[in-house]
Amino acid sequence: MNSHRGHPIAFLSSGLRTQYLEDMIRATAMPAGAHLRFRYRKKDLPGPISDAASRNKLVGREAVLTFAADAKRKIGEPTPIPCRIGYVVKTRDAGEYVVIYFELREYAVADDLPAFRSALSKSGCDFPTWTAPPDEKLKGMFAHEVPGLRDFYEKSLSNDAWQKVVTQLKATLDFAAEPFFYRVEGLFELPDEDLLQPTSGAYSLRPSCSYEFRVLHFDPGDVSPPIQTMRQSLWLIVEIEGRGMERLTSAMLPIESPYDVKCVEFRSHSLTTQERSLVTFYRIPAPGVAPAIEDSVRDFDLRLEVRGHRLRPIAVGLFIGVLLTAQQLVAMKQGLELWQQVVAIFTASFAAAIVAAFGLRKPS
Repeated sequence: MNSHRGHPIAFLSSGLRTQYLEDMIRATAMPAGAHLRFRYRKKDLPGPISDAASRNKLVGREAVLTFAADAKRKIGEPTPIPCRIGYVVKTRDAGEYVVIYFELREYAVADDLPAFRSALSKSGCDFPTWTAPPDEKLKGMFAHEVPGLRDFYEKSLSNDAWQKVVTQLKATLDFAAEPFFYRVEGLFELPDEDLLQPTSGAYSLRPSCSYEFRVLHFDPGDVSPPIQTMRQSLWLIVEIEGRGMERLTSAMLPIESPYDVKCVEFRSHSLTTQERSLVTFYRIPAPGVAPAIEDSVRDFDLRLEVRGHRLRPIAVGLFIGVLLTAQQLVAMKQGLELWQQVVAIFTASFAAAIVAAFGLRKPS
């Protein structure tokens, strides 16, 4: 999806609810090509954007996923921090609100945050602002189409860009206590370490191959945790579900330093038909619990589709068919022409071999 139709739209999130904070952690953690959704009440979006989202008319639009920092202060305007570029892949009308699905791309880095904020404010958009006491309500719109906004941020998928974004987030009141950020750099096929690109939000894998997800974690505060027990540590947990995959390394990734690179390796099975698997990333951001799913935050899923072998079962069927045909010809009585016997027996044998190879069965 490469459409640059129209000006970019800044879609805002904030720290007013825990779910909104988690959305920004996901936006900075998920790999390029993954799909992420935001939810908005229609009354919090400008009319044209709300109407277009309700009718699935935003597809292909460039979005700047932006965090409205320190909104909890309830004073003036929150500070906008651009975080990630996305392209709208679809929207869904859900009554009073809409759900917008983004395909994530580069990180959006604004070295000059006041200039980025000024670009939003001077565009004439109704940027969210706290009203004076006693009302103390955050009034304004949470999405803005801004001409010339691309001049105020840089796009990059580099680790430097990611670290700059999460460092800006860490400097806010909202994320000041966040112990670490992480990034799934991508899925690599081994041993050549070829980076795979998802299509429509899913990775397509070859059967009988090894792969690894490469995960970086980073604490902008550069705090070195002491050597701790498993119960005292912070963790990432990576679980794989589905018939198509087998994990080769531990599912538990300890966060034991301010920065590091961790890998989760797995192997695709040899299959005759395509199988889907799901990789789920969990986070344990506070010490005091053992690394268990029930004590973690479920961050996001990544879809895998393992392609099936097609030629191998056919070759096996041909080989078995030849063997069975030869066996039957020896024991078969005269009655048909030899070539007719060969064709009849081989056809039946080949069909039986294909059924066995593909695991086909009679419909119930």
